[in-house]
Amino acid sequence: MKLTKKVLGLTIALFGMVAFANAQETVPEFEKRGKAHHQKMIDKLGLNDEQVAAFKELKKTYRGKAKALKSQTDSKDELADLMYQNRKAKTAEIKKILTPEQYAIFDKVDTNRRKRGKGKRGKKGKARRAF
Repeated sequence: MKLTKKVLGLTIALFGMVAFANAQETVPEFEKRGKAHHQKMIDKLGLNDEQVAAFKELKKTYRGKAKALKSQTDSKDELADLMYQNRKAKTAEIKKILTPEQYAIFDKVDTNRRKRGKGKRGKKGKARRAF
């Protein structure tokens, strides 16, 4: 009986330590995917260091604008329109950073990404329209 309690206690302690150790070392999955996608786009477009820095700065700027837009309105339709305009402005800025050849590749990848996402927001989703 004593031996069973000791074995059970040690087993629980061991599983607890393993779970705790794994929880500390893991990076959230969305961060891994985001970094992998970012690196994949850099490689695919063949960006130089200057373009990479400009791209990162642009991403930060428009991420902040998107967060600000979300707090501006409660209407989903109005928010969709504002986000659409924000994305359009971001794409125009990206076009300035990239060469025409790089932008053609970017546009192709972006168009394919948008096509894959259609249908996920239901029948009423305003964000589904192409621009």
